[in-house]
Amino acid sequence: CGARTVKGVKKRVRPGMGRCQGGFCEPKVVHILARELGISPLEVVYDSPDSKILQSENRI
Repeated sequence: CGARTVKGVKKRVRPGMGRCQGGFCEPKVVHILARELGISPLEVVYDSPDSKILQSENRI
């Protein structure tokens, strides 16, 4: 099984661990997870089902 949350991706490939602390890569991780899981970016969670990241759609 692959990562299904932002925290799961962080544990595996360490985005957000650099100088910007995720300022550049975290939005991209959210959109990649949404695409790969076939869900809306609004449904992507950080860790648990009640830890949604976005309140409304953002543009990259």
